[in-house]
Amino acid sequence: MSYAGLNYQGLQFGSNPGEITNQANFSSPNPLDATGQEQIKLGLTTASEKTFALLGNGINFDGGAATSPRGNIQLGSVAVNSFVTLESIPEGWKVNYDNVSQFQDLTFDNLASVDTSGTGGGNINITGRNIKILNGSAITSNTLGNLDGGKIQIEASDLLEINGSDITGTKLDSLLATVEIFLPFASQISSSTVGSGKGGDVDITAQNLKLIDGGAIELQTFPGSTGTGGNLSIVAMDSIESNGIRPLLGVGDNAINLILPTIPLDTAIDLNQASEIATASISTGDAGNINISTTNIRLEDGATISVSPFSTGKGGTINIDSSQSIEIIGASPRTGSVSSSITANSFADGNAGDLKINTNRLTIRDGGF
Repeated sequence: MSYAGLNYQGLQFGSNPGEITNQANFSSPNPLDATGQEQIKLGLTTASEKTFALLGNGINFDGGAATSPRGNIQLGSVAVNSFVTLESIPEGWKVNYDNVSQFQDLTFDNLASVDTSGTGGGNINITGRNIKILNGSAITSNTLGNLDGGKIQIEASDLLEINGSDITGTKLDSLLATVEIFLPFASQISSSTVGSGKGGDVDITAQNLKLIDGGAIELQTFPGSTGTGGNLSIVAMDSIESNGIRPLLGVGDNAINLILPTIPLDTAIDLNQASEIATASISTGDAGNINISTTNIRLEDGATISVSPFSTGKGGTINIDSSQSIEIIGASPRTGSVSSSITANSFADGNAGDLKINTNRLTIRDGGF
């Protein structure tokens, strides 16, 4: 069926819109096996550079996948009687939610995936109330060639939760003791470059952000790539909570920005159990910057904020403005060797970055540094 010539304006939802469940999970060999991923899960898919959209009163990816190589994926969950408008963009269509007053939930579970990777990464927009990425599910836009990446944009009116696998015991201890780029089965939002194209940006807006049990937000430049990494921007109106291994990671020429405009909580950013906010360079590109603006920061049990070059690239800058307090406490109870810290290090030929802290009270104790 052809819709050519129609003048799209928007979509009107009635009094009883349905929920969408996606369980399509067909996989095929990965033709661009630069990231070590031998199989790519296709599921519901479009041709390259096309728009794929799902809009409903609740969206559930139960092991399902949506794939649009270098394309544009739009996922939105809205309440009854909502009206969304459609905007024409070079990649096809963008959904505008300016007239939506109430949203519903989206859940990605059981190794679900949303992927716009290609010679240049595509765009992904996910909008809803509570957005949960669980049990090894992934939102991915990788730049695999010489074209620039797109943008991953996630807007949760209430909660964004990224909850990874149950990784425990000796495997967890070995991960803590080494420099790892991947948590293979952790839930994640990922934008990477393995070629000469620039990696895509990741923008997240939510009331609350939770990263649990290895859930990760990753911006990476792989070894041998010449492209710069994208930027990560997080606006959390209430709180950011992370509990697990390395939940926020940027590798390469990329930056992490955490902004919490209004803070009703005593502790706005609370990292524990070896959680990490970090940028690192493992190629010739410089490590990105980390910019944090909030009222209180608490690092304990081996939690770290760091910028580090592991090759010839230069280290990034950490800028922290915490109007009330910063607490850096103790070491990881799992190993005892990973101390809570804020650091700008160099582990190779690259120069270390800068560390700038502005706060009313700084507390360092029990082995933190």
